[in-house]
Amino acid sequence: MMSRDAAQTRSMQKPFSDSSEQGISTLPIQRVRSCRARNSSESKVSLLDAEVVTMPDEILLVIFREALQPSWGVRYGKTLPPFPRNIWSSDFQTKLAIVGVCKAWYRVGLQFLYENVVLSSIGQLPAFVMTLEAQSSIASFVRRLEITYWVPRAYNNLHDAETRKAFELCPQLKQFAFNPQSEPLYSNLDLPRFPYIEDTPWRITHLEVCDRIDYLSILPPLVHLSLSLESLSISLPLSYRTEDNRLVLTFPRLLSLRLCIDGLSPPGSAWVIPNLQQLLLCPTHHKWREGPITALLAQYGQKLRTLSLGCRDPRSTLAELLGQCPQLQHLTVVESLVSVDDRLHHKTLQCLDVVGDGTLIHRINSSHFETAFPALRSYRRAAELDHSLPTSSWLEWILPLGGESSDDSEDSDYAPSSDGDSSDSGADDDSSGDDLSEVEWEIGRDDTIDILRRVTARQS
Repeated sequence: MMSRDAAQTRSMQKPFSDSSEQGISTLPIQRVRSCRARNSSESKVSLLDAEVVTMPDEILLVIFREALQPSWGVRYGKTLPPFPRNIWSSDFQTKLAIVGVCKAWYRVGLQFLYENVVLSSIGQLPAFVMTLEAQSSIASFVRRLEITYWVPRAYNNLHDAETRKAFELCPQLKQFAFNPQSEPLYSNLDLPRFPYIEDTPWRITHLEVCDRIDYLSILPPLVHLSLSLESLSISLPLSYRTEDNRLVLTFPRLLSLRLCIDGLSPPGSAWVIPNLQQLLLCPTHHKWREGPITALLAQYGQKLRTLSLGCRDPRSTLAELLGQCPQLQHLTVVESLVSVDDRLHHKTLQCLDVVGDGTLIHRINSSHFETAFPALRSYRRAAELDHSLPTSSWLEWILPLGGESSDDSEDSDYAPSSDGDSSDSGADDDSSGDDLSEVEWEIGRDDTIDILRRVTARQS
């Protein structure tokens, strides 16, 4: 009898001894299992919420960035190189979907939502500045600003004043793109004036200027930015070596240069770029003057790592051009330039991109590349297309410019107040019945915001 009781006692104690033999590390697992057994659904929800809430903002930001598609670089002309990657993604739909999930995601997603701002109409400019004035924290998110609109003649003073405020309010702004798009159908629209940035306490390091902007008009800010620029996209002006432009600009930090060249552009020597590593040459009309590429490579080819040729130089073969770039690693060329040259050879070239419509691809002897380029690791072909950013902007959906009869309650975390500082309207009432065409009108901020609200309400 005693032995039976002892056996029962030992059998009752065995699970505890087994638990001690398994170790303390198994106890939390057993507790979690018991909790799930009692209330499985409630436990799963609580654990999921805990994982999302406790995830650091830095980790969420990395995850969100991986969900965005890459941008397509410069808006005007050919995309160089043909497979660009820009961390300032223009994928507004995905960004808006992320920030619309919850307050926590909105707080994190707001950083990359405002890091690349594209203004496609003059009405968006004062709305953008008002948002920065209402929420100063948003201003620190802005990394890149692009202007693509043309300015109605009554809005020139507004454009000048608001762009200056935008530069003053964004301390982290490093990239500026001044790219007014195709010429408008209406004759009362002008090219916007280049912003006055000489008195900003920080420096722009990346500048993009489309070929519609006169070189002499941006020469003063270019002089101001020459010491800080790391990348520059600009057209090679006809006045590059004229008597009116004797100023020699030195760009000590410039690493990447994209030149848009037409048939009359001279090679020029008004720039000094001692550390240039990336040279992207883009034609405007596929007709170049004799020797501009040869002259540029003779001046900058020794240190180049990346070279892109959008059109063939009539005086030089590709083999001769490569001979001027002994350290070249990445080459982008049109297929016509590769198909006519079998004497190619380069020791350090690692990446070759051939751009074209495919009509001459059968004339390219790709089997020869292995011996011609012993260091080659990738050979890619790309269609000759104009890749550009979306022509419309989603900024009107970001800013608080909805219909006036909206029933949605205003949330200070989502939308700043619409009250902003009023600028001079300059539009005096004219009740004398005179011809209004002789009156010079000037539109202020409040009028512009009101017009943008009406347009947005009609579109929605």
